[in-house]
Formats: sequence, structure tokens, C-alpha cells
Amino acid sequence: MLNADDQAIQLNPNNPKIYVDKAQLCSQLELYEEAIVAYTQVVQLEPANINALIAKAEILFVTNRFQEAFDVYQQVIQLDSVHQNICTYKSKVLVKTGKTCMIQGLFEKALNLFDWAIQFDPDNADALKAKAGILVTTGNALFEKGNSEEAIVVYKQACQIDPENITAYACKGQALQKLECYEEALTAYEKICKLDPKNVMAHTCKGQIFQKLERYEEALITCEIIIEISPANVDIYLAKAKTLDKLCRYKEARKCYLQHRELQDRKLSSQQTNSAESAFSIFMYSDYL
Repeated sequence: MLNADDQAIQLNPNNPKIYVDKAQLCSQLELYEEAIVAYTQVVQLEPANINALIAKAEILFVTNRFQEAFDVYQQVIQLDSVHQNICTYKSKVLVKTGKTCMIQGLFEKALNLFDWAIQFDPDNADALKAKAGILVTTGNALFEKGNSEEAIVVYKQACQIDPENITAYACKGQALQKLECYEEALTAYEKICKLDPKNVMAHTCKGQIFQKLERYEEALITCEIIIEISPANVDIYLAKAKTLDKLCRYKEARKCYLQHRELQDRKLSSQQTNSAESAFSIFMYSDYL
């Protein structure tokens, strides 16, 4: 069949239909390079042949030649705005493929696919979030190896790409805190608090930094915020008591120490009760086990 198409082309080299037939046959046979060449010939003869352009772009896309595919899709959109969503659709395909790569542990390949997804559609929120997630994972690997400064660079990229990624800000804050870059760490935790005002972890880390910097009034305010969010949090009463001690507010500190002990006793009592109930259940139903 290919020989027949080639003979037909020799007889009538200016007939675009012959090139289309050849391109379609080459595509079916997975002879993609030859198919691309044939579709290119069609477009040279008929520059406004949208079907040929789309077919060419599809082959470029499935063979991972994303830049060339993107350029051809842009030509299609310029010729006919009815196809203006084609890049948006392709961006979604790239995200889906990238997520599959993530599951397979192919993070570098996934990151590349997410980058292309963003180029195809800069407003693709899924692509932006997915890329940020990969960057956080990369940053965590660097942080675990002790490369905190490199990790911070990567975390910052993740925050820029996905400004609502709480995990990225949390990891960035922890890395900065480890390097004793306390003001920058506070900024990261404050961003989390704006995104999620009830995030106990962020408030706790802020409190730790305020303690380290001997900013005890701010540390006390943070303790009170945490107590309001999580009144059953045993440790925060101890932290508040110690902060009040630093401020020489001894009566209030004593009250917090007592609250801490009372909550701790309740917690231990509850754990013992649950343990006893569990043991009783095992005893009662042991014959059936």
C-alpha cells in the first residue's frame, strides 16, 4: 500500500489527498516519522488544512514531542478558535499521565510532564498542585539528607507554584527553623495560619520560635490561641505556664500548671479505663476467639 501511495505521489505530487492517505496508513502502521512528513506535505500544499494539522499534532503529542505538538496546536487555534480548548484538554491528559508516573515512582518524568501541562495550560490548577507536590517530595528528600538550604530553595518553588499548599509552607518553615532563620520561618507559619487559622501545628511552631527569641508576650498570645482551638491539648498548658513564669506572672503560671496536671491525670485515667475495658472485652469473648 505504501508503494502505491508513493507511486501516486510521483504521478501527482501536488495532490494533498494522496499525502493524507499515506499519512493515515503510516499512522496505522506506527511509522510515525513518515506520517509526520506526509502531514507536513499536506500542510505545505494546504496551509489551512486543520484536520492535517491536528493529526500531525496528535502524532507529535503521543511521541512525546510536546514542544512541536504545542506549536502546531497553536497554529490550529489561530486558524479556527473553535479549537481553542484543545491545549486545555491536552494539559489534562499530561497531568493524568504524570500522576500515573508518580504512582510508579517516576518522579523526574512526572515533573517533566507537569511542566508541559502548565505550558499547555498555565491555569491548570491540577498541574500546578501536582508539580508543587513533586517539589515538596524532592525537598523532603534533600532535607532528610541534611541539605536544608537546597531543600528550602525547592520548598520556595513549591510555594510560588501553589500559594495555598500548606504542606509546602510547613516544610519550608521547619527547614528554616532548623537553620535558625527564625523570622523567615515565622513568615512561613503565618502564611499557614492565614490559610488555615485553626492549624495547631503552625501556631505551635510559632510559639516555639517566640520562646527561642524571648518574645514571651507573643508566645503567650500563641498559647492562648492554641487553647482556644484545642482546649484538651495537655502540653499547651505546660507551655503557657512556663511562658507566664518568664513574664514573672507566677500566680497565673501556677494555675496553668494545675490545669496541666488535671488534664494529664484525666488523660491517664481515660487511657487506663480504655485499657481495662479492652482487657474485659478480651476476657468476655475469649471463648469465641
